Amino acid sequence: DSIVLDTIKPAAGSPAMLIDAGNTVTKSKTVTLTLAASDVNLSQMIISNDSAFTGVVAEPFSASRPWSLLDSQGTHTVYVKFGDSAGNWSDPPSSASILLDTVMPSAGTLSIDGAAEYALSTSVTLSTSCVNAAQMQFSNDNSSWSNVVSYATSTSWNLSAGDGVKTVYARFIDSAGNATTFDISSTITLDTTLP
Repeated sequence: DSIVLDTIKPAAGSPAMLIDAGNTVTKSKTVTLTLAASDVNLSQMIISNDSAFTGVVAEPFSASRPWSLLDSQGTHTVYVKFGDSAGNWSDPPSSASILLDTVMPSAGTLSIDGAAEYALSTSVTLSTSCVNAAQMQFSNDNSSWSNVVSYATSTSWNLSAGDGVKTVYARFIDSAGNATTFDISSTITLDTTLP
């Protein structure tokens, strides 16, 4: 008779685990884990939201799988151990962390040309403020939006053509991708006609 003697623990990859392809923040508690380990007899793994692996049952090794974070806002760490068919387990466990943020940015503000009443040209300067914003975009009709750009407190903008009252709308987006869903707007009267 014969038997395979295997006393070598599986080696965790570098990295052993990525959450959502290595993103540092997410707005969804359902994420995708990418896993890597090496062992001639690699066959199983255990994954947990706590380092004690409380109540966790081993499952077949897979290089990718969905995973649910805990419900609470904040940073979450996911832990993994890899096992082979002889019962050797990688130790210590490998881990990766991600920030769960499901809260949209707080109310922002928008003003046109320093809150002026009139604009003499379609070219104006927008002033913005918003806590936790990482990106922003604008619209002249609250329907067609500009490309998303990095958040700044001041940016150039072109009003739609034609004299009259103009409204500009702003949308702020945080680093997790949560966007404001309430109206943030400012108005100005465009007057390009000489007396």
